[in-house]
Amino acid sequence: MRRALLLFALAAAGLVAARYVLAAGEDEGDTAARFDPFGLILPAVYSLQNALMSDSLQLSPAGFIALQQHEGLRLAPYQDAAGYWTVGYGHKMGPLDDSTETITTERAAELLRGDVATAADAVNALVAVPLSQSQFDALVSFVYNVGSGAFRGSTLLRVLNGGDYAAAAGEFNRWNRAGGMVLAGLVSRRAEESQRFAQGIA
Repeated sequence: MRRALLLFALAAAGLVAARYVLAAGEDEGDTAARFDPFGLILPAVYSLQNALMSDSLQLSPAGFIALQQHEGLRLAPYQDAAGYWTVGYGHKMGPLDDSTETITTERAAELLRGDVATAADAVNALVAVPLSQSQFDALVSFVYNVGSGAFRGSTLLRVLNGGDYAAAAGEFNRWNRAGGMVLAGLVSRRAEESQRFAQGIA
């Protein structure tokens, strides 16, 4: 009973956060980070929720390699297409991070593992329908790139949780912009993620 009440409370928190994200009024399909007042809270909520679930999926080795290839490795901080300071495998830096400090390969791998765990927690917590491994891998790559806040309020998640896997596969390709501009790298990444997701559709 306590477990059921806790899961209900966690789900309610996610719904409230989604309303705040949607209220920002930003254009769906842009990978630039949205206003998300729960951005520092919900990763911990998702992690706790998944700790109570015995059927949580994890990113496969093949999915991990594909994500690394999409992100690429840069040891010196740089500003991404949306203007955010980034380092390693697409790790978004915080306001207290030094944007002039080069990191090591080992530190980049550590940041990647943490960011992958956060994305996987979000997918496990927010998706309410069964997923194949390839579908899960595609969604983790997607959330790693666009963020859990964008995923929470997306049409992709809505149609997927409605059971329409084919429509969900088609939604990936809408997310090909950063800062209002269509980027070739995002076009190819979304195509690969959509294809990977579609592999799991019977």
